[in-house]
Amino acid sequence: MKIGNCRVLGSLNNVWQKIYSKVIAAPTYSSRQNVGGTPTSSGAIGGSTDAMMWDIAGGQGYISGTVTTGWAQYQFSSAKIIRAIDMNGQDYGAGYTIPASFTIQGSNNGSSWTTLMTVATAGLTSGVTKRFEFYNNVAYSYLRVNITGWTSSDTYGGVGLEAYTMTNQDDGPVTSLTISGLNGDVDQEYRLVSRIVNGYNGDSIYSVSPNNDTGTNYGYQYVRGINSATSAGRGTGTSLIIGATDGLGKITQGNLIIQAKSGYVRTAIVDLANTIATTTVTLIGLYGLSWNNTADNITSLVILSDKANGLGGGTVIELYRRIS
Repeated sequence: MKIGNCRVLGSLNNVWQKIYSKVIAAPTYSSRQNVGGTPTSSGAIGGSTDAMMWDIAGGQGYISGTVTTGWAQYQFSSAKIIRAIDMNGQDYGAGYTIPASFTIQGSNNGSSWTTLMTVATAGLTSGVTKRFEFYNNVAYSYLRVNITGWTSSDTYGGVGLEAYTMTNQDDGPVTSLTISGLNGDVDQEYRLVSRIVNGYNGDSIYSVSPNNDTGTNYGYQYVRGINSATSAGRGTGTSLIIGATDGLGKITQGNLIIQAKSGYVRTAIVDLANTIATTTVTLIGLYGLSWNNTADNITSLVILSDKANGLGGGTVIELYRRIS
């Protein structure tokens, strides 16, 4: 075959063969679970009731908007694995306020509590319901929302809540994925394509560890653009970087190519885009990478988040090997 004045030996088709694919499904949720149980609070005011705080469709309840120790609690009829809440607050103006920050906790005795999610900036809009998702695999009999801050200090703090379980609970999010059964000495070159959706409510860094080696055996050199600034640097690390994001639901996408044959320092290159949300791409980068293990055949690759359950719903991981 000729391209211009050049003759190409072999075929340009099927250069890469897909040998692994994993999609972590986006979460789907049940109908609301806060029915048939017992609602309580730190003190309903303004003619509202505890039950009104757990019925968004029916309105909302009020607790004091001048203190940051208010809470709304629900005791389920049976223990449930809750993974999301809806929150709504109606601010009617003077005298009214809505939550600005809060924590979500679970308990099985009503006195010892485990924090499931901390929300420093709720970002609520008056009258608009917002969903907050979190990873949890423990069934709790009690769920409590502790208000730690209000948008203003006013008499009536509006609270409307609903709680949900996840219908595809077993799919994720997860902290790591392992691709096993590899033979780097035979395959010689791998290409890892990743689209990672952050399942953790905060910063997450994503990386790859051949044979699950997490020692300080890696080197990197990068050039990148962050917003309108550029930078470059080098250093050592404990894995091969493939992306990062700074918040729940944000996306990083990368393309890693690694020379896998033993007998040499393993080298790799990755191009990536970090912290993608709607029309904003915060960072693009190009990294040169190395793994100084020359002896061991690569038999597995571990894709890892540095935060628990950082590989969230919508994550896609694909591995290819070069065949021509």
